[in-house]
Amino acid sequence: MSQRIFALCLTLLAALFCWQNTQADDRLKSTLIFATNESGGKVESEICPYATDILNIFHYNTFHLVGRSSQVIEDQPKGVLKPGSAFYVRYEVLKRLPAHYQVHIDLLENPGTMEKLLASAELRIAKEAPIYIKGPLWRSGSLILVLEID
Repeated sequence: MSQRIFALCLTLLAALFCWQNTQADDRLKSTLIFATNESGGKVESEICPYATDILNIFHYNTFHLVGRSSQVIEDQPKGVLKPGSAFYVRYEVLKRLPAHYQVHIDLLENPGTMEKLLASAELRIAKEAPIYIKGPLWRSGSLILVLEID
């Protein structure tokens, strides 16, 4: 019994040290990736931090960076991230809590013209815990939006 209590205390202590608080200078970062399956598989260097997760979750082996964008959240509780010339992410921070942000996002295509809503979600985003959203089929693969707090 005492070993269980010790293990529980150790786990809680480790969680306390690993917990990342939200801060005023936090940035919401969006990375838009075109993922497909091609023989030989190719990963652009900018996508390496996400490649293993995308491969394990969505089973694609080739990744191309469409674009990236980031913005300080405290300055802009509502805003637009433009991770590519043909795509953008409209966001609104609904809540800022000690461990995460609650955010509503819309992924849209063709900014400024006949924009098309590709995906919409309400998310909880924490530091060091990127969120992967598989968008629609596009060309011969899929768009994958990665959102994270930096």
